[in-house]
Amino acid sequence: MAGKMLHISEGLFPNSLDTETLDAPDYLPGDAQFLDDDPTRAFQIRPILPSEMLPGRHYTPADRMVVARANGKVWFRGFVRLPSQARKNTRANTNLALKKMAKLTPLATKLIMAYARQGGPKPV
Repeated sequence: MAGKMLHISEGLFPNSLDTETLDAPDYLPGDAQFLDDDPTRAFQIRPILPSEMLPGRHYTPADRMVVARANGKVWFRGFVRLPSQARKNTRANTNLALKKMAKLTPLATKLIMAYARQGGPKPV
């Protein structure tokens, strides 16, 4: 495990969030395997490795991790389900994943906008 992480999910009631602190999986091997080193690719998507799956959660082959990086550091990770034709790590598929996240939860939109306000690159 690689420390702790704050896990935020939509709550049972409208406009509510559930939060819990969990042991964070080691994401570095998956990042190294699937993410592009291009610094202009601030937002990317990749598959979720079995070693990264959290207990008690249901995962499908459609699940992808959205990773936001700036200055060589990961700033945000989110999770989204994508259709089979949109699972490759391309700019177009990453934009689709970000739009889907923003539609599913306003929190994702707030995090992405906060990231951009802090000087992080905007989605391309």
